[in-house]
Amino acid sequence: MGRSDVVQLAAGYRCTTGEWDWSLITIMTARHGLKKGYLQPVRLEGIFCLPPKLTAPANGVLVSSTNVTLTWDPVNGAIVYSISVRDMTNHYSYDFYTTAPNLNLSESGWFIMAPNTNYEWNVVARNDYAWGNSSTSWSFSTTAQ
Repeated sequence: MGRSDVVQLAAGYRCTTGEWDWSLITIMTARHGLKKGYLQPVRLEGIFCLPPKLTAPANGVLVSSTNVTLTWDPVNGAIVYSISVRDMTNHYSYDFYTTAPNLNLSESGWFIMAPNTNYEWNVVARNDYAWGNSSTSWSFSTTAQ
């Protein structure tokens, strides 16, 4: 019986927009009687998730509350979403994961939005195969309180 190795690689692919993107893929490969260190080729098949379409808050909007819910259209086949929120004033970045096509930032338990602050956010969907393309980045600002 042969040994197996786990390999991680970045898979580059051309999106429907013509741009290039990548996903990190983990592969279990088997070595059966081959020279030590030589991995058998593995054929990868699957469909990457389309980029989520952001819906709210609208891009560039000024929100009067620090209680903000980010929403996007559900992506067919997605099992989890990764949401990146960047505080553009202090240059902090926060990552969240959810299975729903929305995220209330004040209900995260530890993230507190600051007044008079600019934020940028984007979403990436994952299916059973890999992470897909990132959505476009949108921004919003909180008012002074």
